[in-house]
Amino acid sequence: MKMTQCKIGKIGKVGLIDGNIIFVDIDSGSEIGMKHIYEFHNVAAELVKVQRKLYSIVSYGAYSTPTKAAREFCGKEEVNNKMLGRAVVVHGLGQFIIAKHTIKQRKSNVPTRIFTDKKKAKEWVTGLRAKNDNYQMVSNFG
Repeated sequence: MKMTQCKIGKIGKVGLIDGNIIFVDIDSGSEIGMKHIYEFHNVAAELVKVQRKLYSIVSYGAYSTPTKAAREFCGKEEVNNKMLGRAVVVHGLGQFIIAKHTIKQRKSNVPTRIFTDKKKAKEWVTGLRAKNDNYQMVSNFG
């Protein structure tokens, strides 16, 4: 897997894996607000360079949480319609509860799973991408 990374302020990094998987790695103890979400989106847009749908992996460091405004923004349809799949990596029960609640609130058609291991999250997203690529190839010939 090829990965390009950019540092986002003092709270984490954004990377691009194989051209269409955005990987957000948030440092431990960070509170993610709207300004950070906008920074993540801007850096992701620069990394991708082409307007297309993406997969994402967001890894929250221990004791990191998004603000209510950030959670609500990420649940909006205009954000979700740019995604093909989303993995969330958490490190504790509190983060798991917030992630599960946020996912339920979204009511999105975007496949989303919560993990406690970055490697398993990457495997799931990569498998989802391969499955979608195979479906796309079949539908192009049909």
